[in-house]
Amino acid sequence: FVNLLWTGTLARRQLLRIEPMPRLATAAAALRRDARTYAILASLTSVVTFVVWRRSELFFLQHYSSSAQIAFYSIPFSLMTALITLPQSLSEVVSPAVATLFGAGAGERIQRGYGRGTRLLVILTLPVAAAALAVGPETIRLIWGRDYDPAGTVFLILIVPLPAIPLVNLGRAFLTGIG
Repeated sequence: FVNLLWTGTLARRQLLRIEPMPRLATAAAALRRDARTYAILASLTSVVTFVVWRRSELFFLQHYSSSAQIAFYSIPFSLMTALITLPQSLSEVVSPAVATLFGAGAGERIQRGYGRGTRLLVILTLPVAAAALAVGPETIRLIWGRDYDPAGTVFLILIVPLPAIPLVNLGRAFLTGIG
C-alpha cells in the first residue's frame, strides 16, 4: 500500500511536468468519445439481455400470470437455452482474434473470418432449428406429459429466431473486436 502511494505520487509529479501534445489531446478526446458511445450501446444491450435472457421476466410473469402459465413458459425457455448454448458460445469467442487481426491491419482476413463464421453457424443452427421444430413439442409431451401440451406451442414460438441469435452474437463479437 505504501509502495503504491509513493509510486502514484511520483507518477503524478512527472505527469505535471509533461506538456500535453495538441494532436494527442485531440486523439484522446476522440477515443474517450468513442469509448463512451460504445459503453452506452453495450449497456443498453446488456439491460435487454438481462431482462430477456436471464430470467428476469419471471418476476413480471408472476404478477400477471398463473403458475401453470409460468411453467408453460419456463420449460420451452430452458430447452431453447440448451439448444442455443453451443452455437452462441462459438460465436462469442472470436472477439480477441478479431481484435488481434484488426490491430495488425488484416481487414481482409477479418472479412474472410466473418464469412466463414457465418456459414458455419448457419450450417450448425439450421439443422438444430429444423429438428427442434419437428420434434420439440412431442418431446415436451413425452417428458412432461399431456398436461404440458401448451408448452409445445410456446416452444415453437421461441424456436423461430434460433438461427438468427448466434449470427447476431457473431456480428456483435466482430464489432467488439474492431472496437
